[in-house]
Amino acid sequence: MGARARLRKLVQIVCLGIAAACSNELVVEPVGTIVNAWTVLPPPSEEALPGLDEVALFERVSNRLEERFVLPRELRVVHLGCGAENAFYDPPETRIRMCDELLAKVIAVTRADPELTEEDVLAHVHSTWVLMFLHEVGHAFIDIYNLPVLGREEYAVDDFAALLLINAGEASMAKLAFDYYAALSKSRDASTDFADEHGLDLQRYYYGLCVVYGSDPTLHADIVEQGILSEEQAAHCPSQYRELLRDWKAVLGDRLKDAPPQR
Repeated sequence: MGARARLRKLVQIVCLGIAAACSNELVVEPVGTIVNAWTVLPPPSEEALPGLDEVALFERVSNRLEERFVLPRELRVVHLGCGAENAFYDPPETRIRMCDELLAKVIAVTRADPELTEEDVLAHVHSTWVLMFLHEVGHAFIDIYNLPVLGREEYAVDDFAALLLINAGEASMAKLAFDYYAALSKSRDASTDFADEHGLDLQRYYYGLCVVYGSDPTLHADIVEQGILSEEQAAHCPSQYRELLRDWKAVLGDRLKDAPPQR
């Protein structure tokens, strides 16, 4: 563990009680870092999902983000019970909230698939939780960097999350993560979703897989071979991927560091 990671561990908050107890004054963190804080310690893995280590997972993802982006100020990520199945970015506080209830829902929806082993469930939950976090990071970056958004922001940050995973060499994680939205569409009444600011679950599923396929049609040929996307639907995915990558690089500009070697 490097000096930076050791420093992060030393200043990482584990607050007992409500989120309000997590005062900014309790932590002194260098500008330009991502600080993860838990209102309570995550439960032992055997009580939630064997093998799921949230602390290590978010430490790793946060480190990769710091390697990739120039952050002008601290971004706090608070993991807590919210009383709702949600994850969201709070602009006034420059803070992302990752709600325990949403993680529990992701686990429950994923476990409902009888064809998945516990190992499969872990891989899907791991991937989905990271994608959801990166989605909120997209909202945070739009605010922190004051980025222009043409179109619906929820669509834009879905693209951002998928592009981050793909360009980090984790396209397989993106594929597993978008599977969650297909599973979610089967688990609930979606009749009110037309009024939601997010895309429909199945739209997010197919669109996300189109982005993955477009990044490397040969590597991800199974998306077409399995009939998830037709050849006609998949034909425009490579150009769509290139346009998304070009547009995000353009708006990020010099806030984007040179990509580090993949590990």
